[in-house]
Amino acid sequence: MLPNTINRFVKYEFSEEELVKIATEIARKISAQKQLELDKKAAASEFSARINQVTAELRELADNYELGYEYREAECRIYYDIDRGVKYYYHGDMVDPVGQDPLTKEEKRLAKQQILPGMENV
Repeated sequence: MLPNTINRFVKYEFSEEELVKIATEIARKISAQKQLELDKKAAASEFSARINQVTAELRELADNYELGYEYREAECRIYYDIDRGVKYYYHGDMVDPVGQDPLTKEEKRLAKQQILPGMENV
């Protein structure tokens, strides 16, 4: 016996109600897509920032390795050379100064009154 029916794909026209539902779903999907694109940009920006941070850290480490030193904050003694108008900075037991600056107006004023710390070295 031959079959009386068969399932086939045929053209189906949507009702107005179905078209409204589809349009609503399109709007939701567009909104979701826009939000995903914003999230993607934010994530990419965050990853870029993290990559840049690691790159900067690697550059600093490579520089330190290549140079063999880095600058660090350290307590230094100050020697005031009033005659030359300069103050010298010494770290630890170093004989040579690690830096120098000209005396400020306030330091020159205090030097005249002999009340700068370290004046006993002058």
